[in-house]
Amino acid sequence: MANAELIGATMTHQADERRRRERFRLPAGTLAETDSGEPIAIVNISEHGFRAICTRPSDLGDSVSLMIGANGPLAAHVVWTDDNMIGCEFVTPLKRSVLAAIIESPPETI
Repeated sequence: MANAELIGATMTHQADERRRRERFRLPAGTLAETDSGEPIAIVNISEHGFRAICTRPSDLGDSVSLMIGANGPLAAHVVWTDDNMIGCEFVTPLKRSVLAAIIESPPETI
């Protein structure tokens, strides 16, 4: 196997492993804010990232800094988009205690 194929296979395996990690659904309308002050609705969250609905389209690689309740700022970047839905990866994975606090006491909801 060539180096490029091995690197590609390793990256695919790493992405598959991340996708297997448990995601937690938050109540409909759980709000957070981006670094530009734009409100977004968090759909689900994990240690490594989140899916959200936003009012404006985002571009791949855009930076997002979330304030979720008392937690934050949480730095992330957009890794996929689909119309007004974005998938973001945290720059630093969330500590389990922070994730637990978000899940157990979700912030303001619509």
